[in-house]
Amino acid sequence: MGLLFRVSDGIFRKLLPDAKWNPNLVSCLTVVLSIPFSMLKRPGKIALLSLIMLLDSFDGYLARNRGENNYVVDYICDRASELIIFINQPALFLFAVINCVLVAMKLLWERFPRPLPLRLFYLLWLISPYGL
Repeated sequence: MGLLFRVSDGIFRKLLPDAKWNPNLVSCLTVVLSIPFSMLKRPGKIALLSLIMLLDSFDGYLARNRGENNYVVDYICDRASELIIFINQPALFLFAVINCVLVAMKLLWERFPRPLPLRLFYLLWLISPYGL
């Protein structure tokens, strides 16, 4: 993950050097953008999910750049986004619920694994020839 953070941070730093946005608001925006997801066709889902994941990376950059530790809001917004995106797909929704439990355990006891990157897996599946 360190390499991924360095690469994405470098890109954001070049594109938006003076970004002063609140990372928590960007996290909340990903939840709002997740609402129309189930109404879209495959190309729209790919575009919207890509935007949501880009914003998720951007809120992390903003938090690191500002020296803030907003991982609780970020975790909650990420899991809410997953629940909304996968609401019509029972198997994936079950994994989103498991992710919620993993996050709760991580926040309470700080020793459990990171949640699964479900939105990334779903995006890769949508882009593949087997997607929808």
